Amino acid sequence: MASDVPLAKVLDAYKPAIEYLVQRGNCGVSIGVLHDGQKQYRRAGVRDSVTGEDIDENTVVLISSLTKPFVAVILFTLQHQRKIDLYDSVQRLLNLPHPLARNGQDLRVVDLLDHRTNFYRCDRLWEGRQGKINISDCDTFLELLRHLPPNPQYADDSDFRNTRNYSNIAYAILGHIIQRVSGSHWSELAHEMFDELGMTRSTADKRARCPRDGNVASAHCAGVDRALHDLPEATTDEDVFRQFIGRSATAAERIKPSQVSDGLTAVAAAAGIYSTTADMLKFSSRYLELWNGRRDPDSDLDHGIVASQQYLRKKAEDHTYSYASGWNVVNVPWDARQRAPGADGENHGRLEAAGRLCPQSGNHLPFSAKESQEIRHLTTYHGGNMVGVTSFAELFLDSNTGVVVLCCARSFQIDAANMIGSRIAEILVDKLSYSQVEGCVETDRRLADRSAAMYAVEIYRYESMLRAEYDQVLALPSRFPGYVGKYVLAPGIYLEIVASRDGTHLEFRPQGDNPGYPLRAKRSNPRVLSAVPSMEANHREGLGGKNALNLGQYELTFSGLDHGQCGWVSWRFESGLDLKSCRYLREAGQVKR
Repeated sequence: MASDVPLAKVLDAYKPAIEYLVQRGNCGVSIGVLHDGQKQYRRAGVRDSVTGEDIDENTVVLISSLTKPFVAVILFTLQHQRKIDLYDSVQRLLNLPHPLARNGQDLRVVDLLDHRTNFYRCDRLWEGRQGKINISDCDTFLELLRHLPPNPQYADDSDFRNTRNYSNIAYAILGHIIQRVSGSHWSELAHEMFDELGMTRSTADKRARCPRDGNVASAHCAGVDRALHDLPEATTDEDVFRQFIGRSATAAERIKPSQVSDGLTAVAAAAGIYSTTADMLKFSSRYLELWNGRRDPDSDLDHGIVASQQYLRKKAEDHTYSYASGWNVVNVPWDARQRAPGADGENHGRLEAAGRLCPQSGNHLPFSAKESQEIRHLTTYHGGNMVGVTSFAELFLDSNTGVVVLCCARSFQIDAANMIGSRIAEILVDKLSYSQVEGCVETDRRLADRSAAMYAVEIYRYESMLRAEYDQVLALPSRFPGYVGKYVLAPGIYLEIVASRDGTHLEFRPQGDNPGYPLRAKRSNPRVLSAVPSMEANHREGLGGKNALNLGQYELTFSGLDHGQCGWVSWRFESGLDLKSCRYLREAGQVKR
């Protein structure tokens, strides 16, 4: 339906939904929209919950995985400069003594770029407590990959038909490759790109380059609603859902930010760029101008962007590809091979679960995957989330429309950046009328309520299982005297079991992470100790959601008792790994203490 409503009025009409979504455990959101040559900005909330300072289009925010499209452009620019062939073998480029392969074939640079590997994700190994990055160098990641078996879920090209094997380690390796072939750190090349595009407030190395005016967002996360602790143990999931539907969210609180961009960590190439909505629209504008032929490429960067776009066009026609050139790729109206942006990630799964649990709740996703004979639009999008921040960007390539949303909180109740960004894009591309936009406001309020209520259900399940399966008393060192020590999985990959400073309990320290996780015994198996924290403790460090709800990923199985000492401990840090593959051996030469 055509609409003559100006862009500014459309955004103003949707603003009540933006404000409501920010109240669902978020803090501040900055929105930038590029449409038919116009740029508009909107904001809600604050960039710091303690100081109360406003967020705006120039506020610097960690964009997390929105780093990946920039790294892709760097690689295609290097290919234009004939410094790399993206179809080359990773083993050859890095001179590795052991091959990196998938399905018997050499792993190529483009396989890393498009998340077409059979790596395990291993996020629990490198992302530590209080924003720390526990694995800082690429060599350690390569040792880890050499040790672990391939993930059998992605053994063949057809396995990528409806998904991608998303891997931050893949992009950490790409950063290593960029330095090897160019002689420059990837962050230096990113800064050259920012300078050419006029992205003066963006940085890929926060310590070396960051605006000094203080307009930088803090990280935030909302706590767990204390009313969950007061529910009777026999409360059903549906009762929890009904009690928490529409309930006011707990306020987002400032937490320690991720250190991913501090000191050039390897994984920064996957998630380490800081930017602003104004700067991100500068990148979006150049990208769309080149895509639509409104600008002739006149620099190496332009040629790199064009090369990345040519590759993306080609892969968009391959039904086994849903990710290319650093972007998720989807046709609009949404085809069935890929989740729609507004229903991506945890929003999608949680809203679907709410619909199954309480069908009469009137749950509807913002978009529905469907085949259509209408004119189809090729669209790219990406989300990002790290400790205390979320981000989202979407480009409707042939409609000259781009939307960027940066949020200085990670609310596990609802991914506000994702929902706001995809909804605004839908409103603009479908040319919704003013009254239809008002309808979207009411729909998104309901969706936010249902997502938040479903997360309350998930937390209740988690806490109930924690109480039922594990001792409430922490593991005493005197009860497990042979467990203390350092255990090694592969060179540079280790964990420590130590007595707490006051000697009252054992602690688990992956990669020596301090403070460690207090351990408690599993009631059904005395050889299993668990580092499972309460969800409240998780949220205080910006952790939660689907990645934190699997209690099994906190369990340590101790074995090989000899002369009063355990010989090894198995930590299944990734679903699908067998205990033997994730067996940490006691470091040689240790003595019992």
